[in-house]
Amino acid sequence: MRRRSTLILRQLGATECIDRAVVSTDALPTSEAITSLSPPLKVVYDAVGNLETAYDCVVDGGRAITVHPMAPLNREGKTVQVTRVQGYYVGPDVMSFKPTGNVQGYHAVPEHTTFGKLIIKNLPEMIEKGVVTPNRLEVLPGGLSGIPAGLERLKLGAVSGIKLVAHPQDN
Repeated sequence: MRRRSTLILRQLGATECIDRAVVSTDALPTSEAITSLSPPLKVVYDAVGNLETAYDCVVDGGRAITVHPMAPLNREGKTVQVTRVQGYYVGPDVMSFKPTGNVQGYHAVPEHTTFGKLIIKNLPEMIEKGVVTPNRLEVLPGGLSGIPAGLERLKLGAVSGIKLVAHPQDN
C-alpha cells in the first residue's frame, strides 16, 4: 500500500491497513496480516461484496457487515452475525412508485427511511464531533469537460484517497 494511502486511512481511524497489491482477497483470511492480529478481528466491514472472505477473517462470535444485499454465504462452522447494509436512505414507503413483485436490485425497506431521517438530522453534528469523517474530495475544473482529465489521472494511478467531483453547472 502506498504510504500516502496508509496515512490517509489511519487518519480516518483504520487500525490495520493491508495492501491489496500484496495480499489477494482469496489469501487474506490465512495471511499473516490477519492471523497475527491480537486481538483477532471481531468485526469486518466488507465494502466490496465478498461476504465469504469477511466471514473467514472474523473470529467465531464476531460480526461480518457487507454492502452487497445478496452476497452469498456458503460457509459453516462458526457463529458469525451477518449484517447486510446498502446505501439506501429512503425506503419504498416514501417512493413515488411502488415496486411490485420481485424487483431486482431494489432492496430498500421502510427501515431505510427511518435511518435516512436520522442521518439527515444527526450528520452535521456527527461530522463536527469527528464521529463521521467525510470523504476528501477534489472539484475538477471546467465541470463536465474536466472529467476526461480526471479519468486519465485515475488510469495513471495519480489519484489516491480522494473523490473526484465534477460540477455540471461549471461548464
